[in-house]
Amino acid sequence: NIVDVSGQKYVMMEEWMKMEPCLPHLIEVCSSVVPSSSPGLFSEPVDQTDSLLKDIPSFPTGLIAEYISSTSVVLSWQPPYSTNDIIREYQVSYTMPGGSEQLHEVQNSTRTELTSLEPHTDYIIRVRAKMDEFGEYCTPI
Repeated sequence: NIVDVSGQKYVMMEEWMKMEPCLPHLIEVCSSVVPSSSPGLFSEPVDQTDSLLKDIPSFPTGLIAEYISSTSVVLSWQPPYSTNDIIREYQVSYTMPGGSEQLHEVQNSTRTELTSLEPHTDYIIRVRAKMDEFGEYCTPI
């Protein structure tokens, strides 16, 4: 809720949690006694732009694998729902049972091909996006 007191606009804490990350925000804190119509003393303004969230994307969605051969597969996915910046890259993680994780970097695309896979072997495959930092992996397939 935005409260208007003497021509000044104030944002209640529950609304603060919903504010867009990565945009400039200044915070001033004050107290008031309900139903008083005037606020108490304000703190000095604090810039909270960087602390809201770094540019960390949510996870990609809709990961699908298209069979090409017994040793290769084409992957495609949808970008994260909400970002305030450009996705710099995607990271595909793929692991076969009992094997170590392999990483494949993808730039400027939501589609890639994995090659040189073990024939007729199931893999766990997942993707995550990176802006300033990597976000969470999507649901694996």
